[in-house]
Amino acid sequence: MKLYIPNKKTFLLATLAFICLGFLAITFLAKFSVGNHGIESILKSVQLTLIFLFYFSIPAFFATLITYFLKSEVYQTWYKFAFWWTILSYLFLLLVPRDSAGGFGASTMSSQGAIAIFAWYSYIAISIVLIFVKTLTVYLRKK
Repeated sequence: MKLYIPNKKTFLLATLAFICLGFLAITFLAKFSVGNHGIESILKSVQLTLIFLFYFSIPAFFATLITYFLKSEVYQTWYKFAFWWTILSYLFLLLVPRDSAGGFGASTMSSQGAIAIFAWYSYIAISIVLIFVKTLTVYLRKK
């Protein structure tokens, strides 16, 4: 299966568009209420979807901004990693129970929350190492 990799400019503009849509959803749709409960629930679901896209788009924007200035070969390698990492981490989060494992005292974080934070920090660390190594190999190959 060949993975479609969007060009860097399109990906950057798409994340900016999602940030703008999410910002509009947070500011305007939250203030807009209608007396009819059917329409209000539809607007609420649209608002929640756009807010989710907004919160997802902020880290994607910064990652895209960093990779925008890289060589195309480095960007393609990073994009393939980020695509599969995202899918696998979401699937893994679905398999982990939501409640904490228990133990002594009150738990402050659920198992899913701990896995999500670990996955996020691992993603950042692996991305940095991958970008550095790939940039170095491309640079050394051209010498």
